[in-house]
Amino acid sequence: MKCNITDLSNYANAILRGNYDASIHSVYNKTINLIFGKKLLAIQVSRSPLSPISLITNITENELFSMHIDHSDQVNILSDGLKINSHFFVFKKAQIHDLELKTVLTTLELNNLKKQITTMISASENLGGFEAISNNSPLVEVTPILKVAKSHMNACLNLLNKQCYDDAAKEIVKLIGLGIGLTPSGDDFLCGLLAGMHLLKRTAASIAFEAAVQKKVYQSLKKTNDISAAFLEATLNNNYSYAVKMLTTNVSYQDIYQAFCSIGHSSGIDTLCGIQFVLDSFVK
Repeated sequence: MKCNITDLSNYANAILRGNYDASIHSVYNKTINLIFGKKLLAIQVSRSPLSPISLITNITENELFSMHIDHSDQVNILSDGLKINSHFFVFKKAQIHDLELKTVLTTLELNNLKKQITTMISASENLGGFEAISNNSPLVEVTPILKVAKSHMNACLNLLNKQCYDDAAKEIVKLIGLGIGLTPSGDDFLCGLLAGMHLLKRTAASIAFEAAVQKKVYQSLKKTNDISAAFLEATLNNNYSYAVKMLTTNVSYQDIYQAFCSIGHSSGIDTLCGIQFVLDSFVK
């Protein structure tokens, strides 16, 4: 079968064009995860949410399943695509998206964003992710995992108030690997936290805290699974999901909310929780 890779990020394109050997990491219903050297990219079915590591195709879930690809199959990198067994994934005409955050928002814009994100998180209860502790909802049972997460968040906030930025970063990065699924809630939260830092006007406090978080996330990548680590590594290179990039555009908040809701079971909303944490901490 021949199919097209229709959409990918600048980040993924650079990896594809790099001089790497490729192999299959894992195969799921809607995704084939590939390893390029030590970098991970994901072939995904049509209409999947675009992330920095996505290779979005024009095929359906059933068509992907019919290829019968498994982790032992050989991957060949061609000049205009990928070949896995007899299947070709052509990226010659793919649309390449810049998913870096380059827009710093004004204080007014940040306060408006904070209100909108709070509303979006409030509309997303009972997902089992960090929305329960971000909203302090009395109607949601707080699990042991969420209690641990909340304790790290509170400790981080206390240290930020004391201007102990390195210790605050050490505390919040303890969330890495915390939660269930391919991308644990703690990892999604940290992706959101780093995204939020990029939206702020640079101050001595924000620069110190962001640098400390980045350093400690990088040092902790092996504490989570390979797929989630790939997302975090992209984040460390200032590359985020398309939904996050939408926060700096004139797209309606309803569309933005739908974009975040489409990311995993709770991953999108957990990412919003991380952004909310930054805005609550640094935007007054």
